[in-house]
Formats: sequence, structure tokens, C-alpha cells
Amino acid sequence: MDDRSSTTEEVRRLRAAVEDLERRARAVSSPAKRHDLTNAVGAARNALELLSENPEGKTAERFLEMAQRNIDRATELVGGESSGAADSRSARNERDDLRGTSEREHRETFGL
Repeated sequence: MDDRSSTTEEVRRLRAAVEDLERRARAVSSPAKRHDLTNAVGAARNALELLSENPEGKTAERFLEMAQRNIDRATELVGGESSGAADSRSARNERDDLRGTSEREHRETFGL
């Protein structure tokens, strides 16, 4: 199996995971958890769409990694019940894909 066919198979697997997670997200009752879940699924779906526009090189590798990371996060949210808001990435104001910083690191900027 060459690199191109293995990438195609991986994209097919990731798209199937996104479809499954979208379906499962509709059954989540907690609005906060559903929000975090749909954000992760949407980021994965968008990364796969961008991959289809630029399927070569380092950019493709980055989009595959982004899709996989967000699918893993969504799977974690669907599979395990968080015991509190402190465990939620959005509660900590983190932005994984943009590699942004948290509010705690910008206290002076926010006047806190």
C-alpha cells in the first residue's frame, strides 16, 4: 500500500468517525457538553475539507493531525462523563488548534 492510498483510507476512516460523532452529538443532553462536542466535530470536519483542497505535503499532514486530534477530543467527550467544569477545555478558555493562550496568561491585558 503506498502513501497516497493509505492517506485516502485514513481520510475515509476519519470522515466516518466525524459522521458517527455528529450523530451521537445530537443525543447529548448537556448544552455545555454538546457545545464542546460540536466544536470539536466541526473542527475535524473543516480540517478534512481543507485537506481535500490541498492534499499534498506538510499541509495535508497538519490537517490530518488536526482532524485526528479533534476526533479524539470529541470521542473523549462522548465516551466519558466529565465530573465538573474544570475538566472542560472551553471552561479553561483554551484554543488548541489556534495555539492561543488562556485568559490567565493575559491578566494585564484584561485589566484583571
